[in-house]
Formats: sequence, structure tokens, C-alpha cells
Amino acid sequence: ELEALGEQLDVCQQEMQQKDEKLSAQAAELEQQRSEVQRVQELGQQKAAIVEAQALQVEELRAEIEARGDCEQGLLAQVHALEAKMSGLEGVREELLDAMRHMAEQDLEMDVRAHELEQARLLVDEQTKELDDLRVGAEDFAQLG
Repeated sequence: ELEALGEQLDVCQQEMQQKDEKLSAQAAELEQQRSEVQRVQELGQQKAAIVEAQALQVEELRAEIEARGDCEQGLLAQVHALEAKMSGLEGVREELLDAMRHMAEQDLEMDVRAHELEQARLLVDEQTKELDDLRVGAEDFAQLG
């Protein structure tokens, strides 16, 4: 019986040793898997950090694009305002040109009137001379008579 128990003990020890080796192999495999999981987690964290950084960059670009859009809108508003001013100035320019044409016409009329007045003055001078000549003639005639 002792021998059978000894054999059983040997078999149990072998089984225990096999189970211990199996457990050690499983523990090593688990440790390797744990290391792999940890590495994957670290990669995941790195990728998450990269994604977060890219998200920040995208947000910054979006803000910059919106700012540019706002700037463009402001510039367009200024352009429209300038166009409106230019349109108003064009109207003023047309009014000034009309006024200048009217002034030129009046200037021409004044030149014509000045010429007519000069002609009338010359005629008055001539008639005054004739009257003076007639008066002198009448005085001479009166002295003779």
C-alpha cells in the first residue's frame, strides 16, 4: 500500500509539476498579453492625443476661416459703401458738368451782351459827336445870323 501511495504521490507530483509548468506558461502568456494590452493602451493614448491635437488644429483653422469670412464680409460691406459713394459722386459730377455747361452758356450770353453794349456805346458816341457837330454848326449859324 505504501508503494502504491508512493506511486500515487509521484503521479500527483508529476501532475502538480505539469500543472505548475502549465500555470507558469499561462502566467507568462498572460504577462505577455498584459504587456501587449499595455502597449496597445499606450498607443491608444498616443493616438487620442494626436486626435485631440488635430481636433484643436481643425478648430483653430475653423476659427481662422470664420475670421477671414468676417473680414471678407467687412471688406465687401466697405466695397458696397464705396460703390454707393461713387454712384452718389457720379450724380454730383453730372450735376457739376451741367452747372459748368450752364455757366459757359451764360458766359457766352454775357460776351454777346457786352459786345452789344460796346456797339451801343460806340453808336451813342457817334451820335453824341454828330449832335456836338450839329450844335457847333447851329452856334456858328446863330453867330452868322
